[in-house]
Amino acid sequence: MPSRRIPLYVHIAYLFVGLLLTFAIVSNGYQFLQNREQMVNGAKKHFELVRQLALSELDALYRPTVSTVSLLAHQRLMRAQTVEARLDSLQFLVAALDSQPALTSLYMGYDTGDFFMIRPWRDEAALIPLFNPPAGTRWIVQSIQVIDGQTVGEHLFIGADFQVIERRARPDYRYDPRSRPWFVSAKERGGLYVTDPYLFFSTGQPGVSFAHPTENGSGVAGADITLNSLNALLLALKATPDSRIALLNAKDEVLSWQKGAPQMMDAGAGKLRLPHLDELQAPILQRLVNTLNQAAEDSLSFQTAGDDWQASALPCPPLAGKP
Repeated sequence: MPSRRIPLYVHIAYLFVGLLLTFAIVSNGYQFLQNREQMVNGAKKHFELVRQLALSELDALYRPTVSTVSLLAHQRLMRAQTVEARLDSLQFLVAALDSQPALTSLYMGYDTGDFFMIRPWRDEAALIPLFNPPAGTRWIVQSIQVIDGQTVGEHLFIGADFQVIERRARPDYRYDPRSRPWFVSAKERGGLYVTDPYLFFSTGQPGVSFAHPTENGSGVAGADITLNSLNALLLALKATPDSRIALLNAKDEVLSWQKGAPQMMDAGAGKLRLPHLDELQAPILQRLVNTLNQAAEDSLSFQTAGDDWQASALPCPPLAGKP
């Protein structure tokens, strides 16, 4: 039987088809690697943008507050010994609060145990049960005076014309500024002290206190800010709907994460504390932190549950006024 020879042009055609397939595979593989590298670089740039914006937001919160509390420590409020005398500083305090929306309160704690705080009233639903202010309230003063060894607590509701709308006795309002960490630490330091985030005594909201001893040494001036604006920032900076992002302090406690303000944890003895990542059901973030700590690196790629993740940890330098 005569043999069937395959024509040369068929061999050449097969060769070209093979070369085209090989080129397509190599080209697609190269394109995949290029796209992956571009995605990784894009993620790193986004992480750096998040860090810069977070730092900018923190600085915008902290720096003006440092200036305000330092000025308050030299203001005449430090010498006032009665509620009426302290109300003479009302316009100064209101101007400071109006110029810094992030401020939730300004106050003065005295060595006598007296306390004088003013906060803007912003119709916050969570605070209505606490204060139940009368109509027309713009600012609320929380006052404690120690008279003949007895603590006298009261709330004063101030209108837009700086007049007292109502003066309400609060015998249940018990607070000694001299026992609070912001007061004690500012006295010991002899200068500005910034607390770690904690729950405010009056409202139960998480935030940070700034404190500075008064010029005459008779007390400590203070200011509070909440972390609400920082929470809003992190939510806005998510690269994708499924992104994971968190801001941790030096103790690896969560100040904020992609779900907003974290729920405070029971620390015992009636105290609360900020949570750690392993207490927030955040396995991706927890794995990132653990891996980066072990590898002493600042970025990595990993796969879990069939998903590819690009992760990075970006350090934040000390904030203005923070020891």
